[in-house]
Amino acid sequence: MIQQFILDHHLNSMRLAGRQVGAVYLVGLGDLVEQCSGHYPSQAFTTDLDRREQLRLARRLILRAVDTVAPLVSQVVLAAVPGNHGENRNSSGKAHTRTTDNDDLAVVEQVAEVLAANPARYGHVSTVLADSATLVLDVAGVVTAFAHGHKSGGGGHPAQRVEKWWQGQVM
Repeated sequence: MIQQFILDHHLNSMRLAGRQVGAVYLVGLGDLVEQCSGHYPSQAFTTDLDRREQLRLARRLILRAVDTVAPLVSQVVLAAVPGNHGENRNSSGKAHTRTTDNDDLAVVEQVAEVLAANPARYGHVSTVLADSATLVLDVAGVVTAFAHGHKSGGGGHPAQRVEKWWQGQVM
């Protein structure tokens, strides 16, 4: 209820200021779930929920976010990029299929199937899943790119890593 009140207040404030809000973009930037092995030795012992429980919780939270904004705007875009902790990994901890074989995308895809089953309620909600490590969307006329932070690599200040990574994308 508090989230709904805050969102209503924010959208109403924007509308009173003369800014029309016709669409809301809900973009998952990865690591929505934590694989239970393959990243670091203590991972299996530090994960509170097993994989199925994490997927269920993520689905419910995403659906709640959609349900919160859907009645307030004429368009909702639900989108996602893959994160490193959602990768499908083999027993040695290596991602062994495609970048898009990822729980971060799968959970949003599952929510999209739920939404599609109720077009009367969710007909104005569309879903976009990355077909690689990145996703580019036109957000109100602004071309916007999304990627999970691990793509920028390690070392240095996070902002510097991201800037260096983006410069590399240009090349």
